[in-house]
Amino acid sequence: MKRKWASAFVNVVQGAVIAVLFAALFLNIATIYSIHAIKGGRIIEHGWFSAIIGSGSMEPTFSVNDFLLLKAEKTYREGDIVSYLSPRGTLVTHRVIGMSAEDWVVKGDANNVADDAVPRQRVLGRVLFSVPRIGGIAKGFLSAAGLALSAGIVVLLHFIKKLKRSMG
Repeated sequence: MKRKWASAFVNVVQGAVIAVLFAALFLNIATIYSIHAIKGGRIIEHGWFSAIIGSGSMEPTFSVNDFLLLKAEKTYREGDIVSYLSPRGTLVTHRVIGMSAEDWVVKGDANNVADDAVPRQRVLGRVLFSVPRIGGIAKGFLSAAGLALSAGIVVLLHFIKKLKRSMG
């Protein structure tokens, strides 16, 4: 009985690690591809993306290292929190406080002044939800060392499972 629980635990952990790796890889590739498309002048109207808060400009709504799940939309409205590509090439997540046909006015909740006008084609997506402070872990998973470590854990769990089967 104890052996079945251990085997089930190994299977669950292995499956969870694989699922997290694939989800992280998918979101990372989709985000990188779409940022490249934005730099080329394309408007992103569909897709799922991720971002990690890097500053306190959205406090108290979001904190540094909060993980965000974004979805590109065809239409947005004032009050939406969006991530956009800044002229420096970094993703910025701020609230839409005004809109015109060409440009949007966005501002961090903790900022006193709005950002420079943001053209619609620079917007990646609207924030759907956040996971507090897990961004640091996500950054670790998406690094080369993190992906190698995660793959190593999956392989190790696989060999442990095979070893237990052969022993008994």
